[in-house]
Amino acid sequence: MPEQFHTLFSTAITDKGLTNLEVAQLLGFGNANVISMIKTGRMQLPENKLLATSQHLGIPPMELLDAWCHSRGCTDILNLIKQDSDTRQLTVAERNWLAIYRSAFAGREIDITQDASTSAPELGQALLLLVAGIGKLHQK
Repeated sequence: MPEQFHTLFSTAITDKGLTNLEVAQLLGFGNANVISMIKTGRMQLPENKLLATSQHLGIPPMELLDAWCHSRGCTDILNLIKQDSDTRQLTVAERNWLAIYRSAFAGREIDITQDASTSAPELGQALLLLVAGIGKLHQK
């Protein structure tokens, strides 16, 4: 069974060194008491705050969703989502490669399964763009 939602939520806030007021502001709540109630389990985090919670508190989305669904008793929905998706999270290195690819090709798809003789110029250009992207990444 996953970690209880309110424990996961509280731990993430503590790990980030945030106050209840700061979290309330980040998540768009008007009152810091709401955060206190969520931390103690007296209030449920609304579903429209899940994405912001994941982003601002650094909780992996599937871990957050898993704990949230278990706290609400909606495990059937969670199982449906898990069946329909690959729940393995990308590593930092994989996210960097993906960012380089997206930046280099600006949404254009490069078919790397083509015969090399017919796609050599395009693949050569793709490799140069990827190398340039890697260089930019190391400059940051």
